[in-house]
Parts: sequence; C-alpha cells; structure tokens
Amino acid sequence: MKKYVIFAVVSAFILSSCGKSDTDFDIDDEFRQIEQIPGDNTDTVGIHKFLGDKYFMIKAREQRLLYYVKEKGLYSFQAIALPESDNSSKDIYPQEIQDVMFDCSNKNYFLGFPTSVVIDGKPFIVAERRESEVLANEYSDGVFLNVDQNSKWNFTEFFKYAPFGNSFMETRPMIGRTDDGKLVVKANIGVLLSSDNGKNWTHIPKAFDALNPKDYTVLSANMAYHHKFGAIFFGTGHRKMKNDIVESALFKIDTETGEASEILRDWIPAIKRGEVETEIAEPGIPVFHVIDASKDPDLAAYDGYIIAFSVFKEKIYQYVYAYKPGDTWDDVTFTVTQTTITGSLSRHAPPGLIYNPVSKRFELIQSIPYELSLHSISVSDLMNNSMNEYGRSQWKKEVSLLQREIGVRGQGMYPVSSLVDKQKGVQRVFISMGDEYPGRCGIFELIRTLNTSELADYTNKKRNFIINQPW
Repeated sequence: MKKYVIFAVVSAFILSSCGKSDTDFDIDDEFRQIEQIPGDNTDTVGIHKFLGDKYFMIKAREQRLLYYVKEKGLYSFQAIALPESDNSSKDIYPQEIQDVMFDCSNKNYFLGFPTSVVIDGKPFIVAERRESEVLANEYSDGVFLNVDQNSKWNFTEFFKYAPFGNSFMETRPMIGRTDDGKLVVKANIGVLLSSDNGKNWTHIPKAFDALNPKDYTVLSANMAYHHKFGAIFFGTGHRKMKNDIVESALFKIDTETGEASEILRDWIPAIKRGEVETEIAEPGIPVFHVIDASKDPDLAAYDGYIIAFSVFKEKIYQYVYAYKPGDTWDDVTFTVTQTTITGSLSRHAPPGLIYNPVSKRFELIQSIPYELSLHSISVSDLMNNSMNEYGRSQWKKEVSLLQREIGVRGQGMYPVSSLVDKQKGVQRVFISMGDEYPGRCGIFELIRTLNTSELADYTNKKRNFIINQPW
C-alpha cells in the first residue's frame, strides 16, 4: 500500500522583475562577478548546489541560466518537500532546505506526482510517498504541512489509518474540487471527502469495489471537474489485455457517497494505422482539462469542452471533446490528433495545460528525462484540431526552461499539475524530480511569469550566450 502526502503551500513568494534590460549591464561583467562567488551560495545561484547536484542533476552552465532568469523575475524553482530526514549532514544546509526535509522513515524516498487545488486562496497539493517510483510499502498515511509567513514548515498529522486491500496497481493519488466547494481525494486507499476545506474528512475505503482492478491497472494522473455534468471524473489510457482487447474508460466519483462508477467505455477512439504514427496498445496515463468559461471568459465559445493528453512511445497525443448544450456522458466522443511535441520516455509524464490570459494561447509544460520545456498553440488550432501538412497538431516550442546533461538518468521532471494566479500574473507548476532511479525524488515548485514572450526571448538569448562560451 502506498503513502500519500497532503501539502498546504502558503508561500509569500512573488515574482518581481529587477527592472533591468539586456542593455543595462555588461553580461561578461555579470559572469565575472558570479565566478567570484561560491557555488553553494543560495543568494547568487539559481538553486542551492545541493539541489542542483542531487535532484535537478544540472551543471554550472544551467545554474548560471537559472540565476539570470530568477534575477530577471521570469521564473524560479523552490523545494517543497525532500525525502531527507535521515540526512546526517542536514545541519550544514541553509534553513530553507532543512525546513523541507520530509520524513522518509521506512525508506520512503519517493515523493511525486503532485496534484493541486486552491483552498481559501492557498495552493494545496496531494502527492504520493512510497519506497521508490515502482515499489510500494504495505501501509498508508498522510501528513498536513503548512508554510507560515517565515517560510518555515510546520508538521501536523492530517490523516492516518490502517492498511487494507489494494484497489488498483497504479492509482496515482489526486485531489479535485467541485463548484460547491467539496474536496475529493482519490488514492489506492479509497476516496476521502471533505465539505469544510479539509478540516474534517470522510474516508470511503471501498469506493472502488464496483470496479474490477484487473480491467484498469493504470489510472489518470489528475482528476477534473466538469461543471456542465456536475461530476468529478478521471480515466484510463489504452491498455492491451491478454486477449488483445484494447480498453479505455472514464469514471466519476459521487461527491455524496464517494463511490466510483464507470461513465464511459472506450473514451479514446480507435486509431487506425496510417492515420497517425502509432500502434493502439498502451498509451500512457491521460491528463484532463475542462474549459470553464466562468473562469476563462475568453473561451466562452468552448465552454464545457474537454482536452486530454497522453504519452505513448515518446509522442504526445491530444484528445478534444466538443461539448454541446444538452450533452450527456453518452454523447462524449474525442477526436485524437498526434502533436508535434516530443513526449517522455516515461508514460507517467503528462503535460500541464493552461489557458494563458496574457498570451491568449493554450500553453503546456512538458518533460523528457533531460529537459523541461514550454509549448503553446492558438485556441482555434487546438479546439478545431487543425493539422499541419504531416497530419499533426502544430504546437510551438517556446523555450527550454531546464536542461540536464544528455545521458543523465534522473527521475522526473514530471509537471503533473499547476495553478494560474491571474492577479500576480504567474503560473505555479508542481513538479517531482530526483536522482537516478531508485534514488530519492522530491517535490518542487516552478513559478513563472505569464508573459511568455518576454520569458522565452530572454531565456533563449541567455541560453545561447552561455552555450557558446569557451569555459
């Protein structure tokens, strides 16, 4: 049985530009100044050297880039939870790192796949805690973490219960929220419901008893709320069964009883060879995004649409359902299109999709084992499944946000969920990454400006400059 962790992240961190332009300083002089500063000084590098070496697995060049974009107020990373409570050297690290060294007793070195909601204006994260990316412990518990105004972690027990039978082999923990404020947490241990912003929870351990776990071994990495259908839902990707039957399904969770039920079979349409470059079997875990015009008025024409993505053999596929008034779940059909985005070697790396109110485009952050990158597409091209001459949905790669050395076999970088703060003009992306399997994997937050054009232009120029230096 797996362990689950619920975090409340109340960060006072706000991105602000330092007010400089590229013409305001001598870039070579900047580098000379940084050369004189110790590499483990957290005030003068993009991230602390301990994190860069052990979790990000990046070199000095990438540290320099992260320093510049952080100073410019474009994007930065911070640690949320690190499985390091047994680190005998932890006292040598700065307090902000010690404060996020999380309990890893029983060798629970994997913290990952964080999903998020906003409660009272504060981001809450539900993440997975277990022995490794593929191995699970025999019991489950969870803790509540709070960050106060001094950015210090306070640890309080959130929920704890005895172990019981496994429901699904690979059921990622996830959190969802309905329009009337109910919170729903789904995990291997069943379903948890709360009607008072998490102060009290009802545990339904047998929520999945009506489903056959042998039919659906891989469930999606997020839950979505469909305001038109009034349902919290999640799904499975294709999987090839022993009898060669390809299955996919959508499920909903009753927010009164907590029970899960199947609402749609074969939500992923069959893909004929020759239409797109793929075989049918086993696309990776899907991720869903529902268009809600009350939250994004620019998208009023697409209210109720569902956008889904999955990864298969290093390719990303998009699925679009065009909602029509009066539709029921029986009317839900998806159009599938292969995108121009390169996927991950892992099928557990779904992209985090948002509508950016600044760029007026859809944007997603996607990972491969050695790169975290930002991509975009126009609203009309995505919603209408427009294709290029090769029959693919044409996404634009805006910028590479983080690069490991090619050949580095680190875990993650999985951008499972994100929140858009329109007032502050930032996107907060929750990512899990760590050192080479079966090493330790932690949870981090990427905070980036919604001014994508400025972010991409500055970062691309800085990266090219650094790459072309002789040192």
